[in-house]
Amino acid sequence: MTINIENIQWGVDIATSITIIGTAVMFLINSSKQARKEREVGINENTRSVSLEKIQLILQEFEDAFSILVDKALKVENPIDRRYNNSGMEGLADKIKNDTEFSKKLQADLEKFRLEIGSFYETIQKRRYSLIPVIDSLSDKQNALNLISQDIREIGEMHNRIGSGWSTLLVELFNLKKAFLSFCITNEVFVVGEKFDNSDIQKLCNDESVRKAALGIFFDIDYWSWTKSFISEEHHDLMHDAIKNRTVLDNQESKEIFNKMLLSLLSGLLTSKIDLYIAQVCVRTSGDVQLARQECKDILIKLSALTHKILKNDDQSLYTEVISQYESDQYFGRDSSIR
Repeated sequence: MTINIENIQWGVDIATSITIIGTAVMFLINSSKQARKEREVGINENTRSVSLEKIQLILQEFEDAFSILVDKALKVENPIDRRYNNSGMEGLADKIKNDTEFSKKLQADLEKFRLEIGSFYETIQKRRYSLIPVIDSLSDKQNALNLISQDIREIGEMHNRIGSGWSTLLVELFNLKKAFLSFCITNEVFVVGEKFDNSDIQKLCNDESVRKAALGIFFDIDYWSWTKSFISEEHHDLMHDAIKNRTVLDNQESKEIFNKMLLSLLSGLLTSKIDLYIAQVCVRTSGDVQLARQECKDILIKLSALTHKILKNDDQSLYTEVISQYESDQYFGRDSSIR
């Protein structure tokens, strides 16, 4: 049998060519996969870099706003707390009574803080559109979204509370005091100790400015936690509902109880208690300001935790774990540090 060398050589050449082509194809496929993988890594790194830059810019903006807010908050908190802690409620009342500049400055500083927390809240609302897409890229995004959304909501609630709670009652009481002092000058009424002339209480009830200021306080349900102290506990439910539903004057019983509330307040004016009333509300106002300040700090801590997650490209540790770590005294001291 004759072996055709040329045919064998041709077969070998074909096999070799197929091997070479196959190797080349596999090389191209692997190279393509590697290139795609490198592109994906590059895109991910670029995305992470952009996200980090966004968060840091937002955080820096919030830090600057928070620093201003803290300065304004302390101008309200410190004068009240210092006097109250050193001398008690009576000492604070004496300060309010004897130092008119103290009261004027307190009112002005409170208004500045109210405006500042409003500005802080608006800044947060404005930056949500940059912030939420970044949060949405986290592995535990739902948790992060819920927590930061809750913080934004709570800051909004505190903003509303500062605008309608103890701080506005404080302004109303200062206005009542102003009306009362004007009444005393006009009617030559002198407030001394715990006694007053019955004719004075009648005059006071008939004074339009005083009555209007007092009714403005008692008819506002936002002030109920303070105004309820002017009546016995057994009437609380009845009067709460009557004031809330604006039906005080529709019922004889509620009308009589309301008149007793009003008389109790006006009697307090004639027995030098107006400054004590103001002091009580000052302390509660300081508490609200402190709480608002802490709520604003909370979102800074959460944004810092978000920065940590992006920097470390960390999908292992939970966002809540990083927040707890950052809230500790070792880091930002949520409860122990003002800033």
